[in-house]
Amino acid sequence: MSLYAHQRKDNAKWVIAFVLIAVLLVGMVAMGVKLIKDETTSEVGPFAWEIGGIDATGKEEKNTGCIRMKESISIDGLEIVIAEEADIKYSVFFFSLDEDDEEVFVGLVADIDGDFDVNQIPEGAEVCRVVIEPLKDAEVGVFEINTYANQLSIVFNK
Repeated sequence: MSLYAHQRKDNAKWVIAFVLIAVLLVGMVAMGVKLIKDETTSEVGPFAWEIGGIDATGKEEKNTGCIRMKESISIDGLEIVIAEEADIKYSVFFFSLDEDDEEVFVGLVADIDGDFDVNQIPEGAEVCRVVIEPLKDAEVGVFEINTYANQLSIVFNK
């Protein structure tokens, strides 16, 4: 084997090594961006719901005709998108937090049947809860919670 052929073989190994390193770096950057995004936003899942409602004053009420979020979420980065063929309407209840982190009702946007417009958030609101009401079902059963909850995509900043 000549010296020239040996050098060409070494050059090919270096090119392959650099390409592999570049691919690994791009993959690591992509994973890092995804992790950062996952750390800053959260999506409301199907286990965040329970049967019940919230009345016009912001108090929980017993109501088997709808489901409500168990806990409040931040309004920072709030995005609510309804599924295309949804058979629900929803209401968003807004609260501020007092010095003891107790929720104080500040307002609601009721009977929404489309995507939520963040310009409707009342001034002073810090957290919210959503209530989903099925259009065709008078009483929600435990096994139907997931069906109705999956018709809304709710994302917010942690």
